[in-house]
Amino acid sequence: MRSQFKVFGEGLTGFRKEANARFDRLEEVVTDTRERVSAVENRLTKVETRLTKVEESNARIESDIRIIKN
Repeated sequence: MRSQFKVFGEGLTGFRKEANARFDRLEEVVTDTRERVSAVENRLTKVETRLTKVEESNARIESDIRIIKN
């Protein structure tokens, strides 16, 4: 009976190691995904800034056109 518990315990140890390895890999994937999301957010912020500048420039041009037409 004692040997059955020993074998069962060794099985749990292997299972625990496998679970820990999978968890570590999952943490790596999550970290990598967060870094990618952060990079995309940074690029999006730059694009939004450029878009704002273009919109402001267009507004000035439209204003100048209205002044010229009048």
